[in-house]
Amino acid sequence: MTTTDFWDRHVFVLLGSDAIHRGLHGVLVARLRAEGFPPVAATMLTVYPELIDELYADLIAGQWQTWRYRLVDA
Repeated sequence: MTTTDFWDRHVFVLLGSDAIHRGLHGVLVARLRAEGFPPVAATMLTVYPELIDELYADLIAGQWQTWRYRLVDA
């Protein structure tokens, strides 16, 4: 299966922590199933500030000012 074929038949869904906290994840998965998109995998991640720093280091250094980034993190 080529990459193009894969994305023609699959959808990537990312639920934020607020959706989990508010209990909306079940409703969202049910809506996806009703539309013909059965879930094939799920992973729950706990993200720490150090991981965010590592993933977005180029943006923090280039476009964002550090103090603004830490306000968002707080």
